[in-house]
Amino acid sequence: MHDLGLFHFDLKLENIMIDGPLELALVDSWVKIVDFGWTQKVERSDQLLRTFDMGTKSINPPEIHYRKPFRGEPVDVF
Repeated sequence: MHDLGLFHFDLKLENIMIDGPLELALVDSWVKIVDFGWTQKVERSDQLLRTFDMGTKSINPPEIHYRKPFRGEPVDVF
C-alpha cells in the first residue's frame, strides 16, 4: 500500500480483519485492512503532509497532536 503512495492514517485493531481460521493468520493473504475513510494518496514518500484532523484522535502520533508537518509512512506505523 505504501509502495503505491497510499497511507491509511487510521490503522488500529478494529481496522484489521482476519479472513479464515486463526491458525492460518500468519499467511499474508488472510489479513485484510479495512475502513479507508482517511486514506490519502501522496506523490512522493518524503512529502510532508499538513492534514491534522483525521484518524482516531486517541491513537494519533505526537506530530499530528502538535500539528507539525509529517510523513505518511511513520504515521501509519505509529
